[in-house]
Amino acid sequence: MNYKVTQVYIDSGKDEHNSIKDVMHSKWFTEGKYTKKFIKKISDITGSPYVLPVSNGTLGLYVALLAMNLPKDSEVLIPSFTFFGSASSVYFAGLKPVFVDVDPKNYMATYENYLQKVTKKTSAIMPVHIYGLSCDMDPIITFAKKKKLKIIEDAAQAIGVKYNGKHCGTFGDTGVISFFADKTIAMGEGGAILTNNKNIYKRLKLIRNQGRPNSGTFIHPEFGMNFRITDMQSAIGFAQLKKLDEKINNKMKLFERYKSNLKNCKNIEIINQPEYSSFAPFRFAFRSKKKRRIAFNLEKNGIQTRSFFYPMHKQPAIKKKFPKISNVSLPISEMLYREGIALPIHNNLKKSDVDFICKIVCDFSK
Repeated sequence: MNYKVTQVYIDSGKDEHNSIKDVMHSKWFTEGKYTKKFIKKISDITGSPYVLPVSNGTLGLYVALLAMNLPKDSEVLIPSFTFFGSASSVYFAGLKPVFVDVDPKNYMATYENYLQKVTKKTSAIMPVHIYGLSCDMDPIITFAKKKKLKIIEDAAQAIGVKYNGKHCGTFGDTGVISFFADKTIAMGEGGAILTNNKNIYKRLKLIRNQGRPNSGTFIHPEFGMNFRITDMQSAIGFAQLKKLDEKINNKMKLFERYKSNLKNCKNIEIINQPEYSSFAPFRFAFRSKKKRRIAFNLEKNGIQTRSFFYPMHKQPAIKKKFPKISNVSLPISEMLYREGIALPIHNNLKKSDVDFICKIVCDFSK
């Protein structure tokens, strides 16, 4: 179908094109000068002293988990409302995913949700920052310290998002940001691991770079793989990071227009913005008992829609591998999938597009 309004629009221009040309002329395509700039820029934005770029966000979570040296087959608590990469990274790291429910207002797990599922087998938790908002991290950190659990933050959607003034992904032992094609900073594929711990950083470096601290040597102190990126990806990422504030401001204006247009519509509940979190809208997320009707008519009129995440505990792959884990009820995550709609927010979206979309939503939410 040829959509009038697509879910994703990669905002690239002269800066990105010129940076790629510069890499091409340099004749050095793997990690080079732009990767150094990219790492420095991420460090400046997030405040993280140690940053490692990786091939994508899912692999970033996998590497971060490996660096924790968690007991094999121990349990990692994950919100059921998340992308599948959160769970698959745990599985491939030789660990067991256990799913918790979430808050119906902002779709993120609270420390109470984790508390309900913690056992003697639990070794870590994976808070997931959703749709450009932050989890309530202070109670989660207190809970994790009390239970002696590692924290791996899934901050895939949270570039530029802060909790009480501190950037997401910098609270736990490690945090991972994604730069997939639909993210605020889009490199096609790519990610970054953040940590404040020098010893963890050293382990991460070995795992992502063939078991050696630096390229160009043939002495490998540990086992590792190649999870590096290219300088072409870094060139795109660095060019985009310089425009991060502008991108977020544009997204916020679109979000507020959606919100204003829909404020009097029936059967609509928009994602709640907690006071402790800044906001960098990933999508315009809302739920409605009229979801199917609304989505059908949006699609009919050329507006590409997205559902919310299918609950992790209901995923076929999880059911097959961990039947006991799947045989639970997490009613909020299940309800969010039934009722949730994600609408586009990107720099190719016009005010008139938002107004047109909102009219359809209101007309068919009654």
